[in-house]
Amino acid sequence: MIRCLHLADLHLGWSFENQEIPLDKAEILQKERNLILKHAVDWAIDPKNDINFIIIAGDLFDVHTPSLSLVEYVFTELKRLEDVGIRVITVPGNHDEITYHNSVYREYGSEGRWPGTLVKNPMPKLVQKFKVKGTPIFIYSLAYTGGLTKVARLTELPKENKPGLHIGVFHASLDWTGASDRSLPLTSKALLDAGYDYVALGHIHKPRTIQIGHGLAVYPGLIGSKGFSDLGCGYMTIAKFHPQEDTKGNLYFKTNLET
Repeated sequence: MIRCLHLADLHLGWSFENQEIPLDKAEILQKERNLILKHAVDWAIDPKNDINFIIIAGDLFDVHTPSLSLVEYVFTELKRLEDVGIRVITVPGNHDEITYHNSVYREYGSEGRWPGTLVKNPMPKLVQKFKVKGTPIFIYSLAYTGGLTKVARLTELPKENKPGLHIGVFHASLDWTGASDRSLPLTSKALLDAGYDYVALGHIHKPRTIQIGHGLAVYPGLIGSKGFSDLGCGYMTIAKFHPQEDTKGNLYFKTNLET
């Protein structure tokens, strides 16, 4: 069994200052909320939890220009994962969009500097391939980039014709009629045609699981509250992948979720 911690919409740096509470209290709550990432990393690196890799499916930050101290904190935590051999794949979202020239992902995302894999390509492609317990893992993704991401062409998504675990990662609006380009509209049909074993989604803050063919498309939800109108789910999502064979002997993976 292979285990992946699927995170999305952490919105680090979000402030409670507009929630009609004293500013000093808002600052304390913001610092506490930013510890979500540290708590997730602490849990993931504990050997008894057997996490093999981590996906961050967009909106790691609440804005595209977070403070330097917050960026350094994120680098420290992601580096802790690397140091124990846990791969991490980070995908920009719409709050921390890569489009802008001063986006955190342009300022600090140079090759070899960002811990793990940072997705920067504007159209979907294979962004990472590695092995876990002898099983090839294929990760497909894109970072929405204004003027470069051709949303109308997202009807055909890439997938290698090779045995292994195939995962799509998209900060997107699934089957949401009228979604703007920045919300990256995707369709279940496109995902079904691609035939991914798992689709790690971000953008929608309420947890949701959609069966697509033999695979699952999953929104893990917002963990930490963003105020009274966006309370968060308060838990993490772990995808557990079990190898299976179809009637023709082809390898695929059945997914179960743990929270």
